[in-house]
Amino acid sequence: MSIESSGNQQDNISPHVQRQKARHLLTTLQWVCFAVLLVGLIWLYVIQQRQYSDIIQRVQSTGQVTDRINVLEDKLIALLPLATLTILLTFAALWA
Repeated sequence: MSIESSGNQQDNISPHVQRQKARHLLTTLQWVCFAVLLVGLIWLYVIQQRQYSDIIQRVQSTGQVTDRINVLEDKLIALLPLATLTILLTFAALWA
């Protein structure tokens, strides 16, 4: 009988109290959703900052590699006339 009496008590709640409980529940749910969205935005911001710093590091690394390649290219171009002359002298010596 206690189960029936508790069921009857819930049925006897006034509409005003039901509205208050519903409003409280919806407000709590709204704040929970707001908190979840805020945490999601913070998480996305952190991920975006990590991606940005990774990209900046890669760009700097690529710039260093490009500089190194340019230096090596300059050295090869500087050696090219000497190498050409050496090859021509070698062929001239072989043909002579």
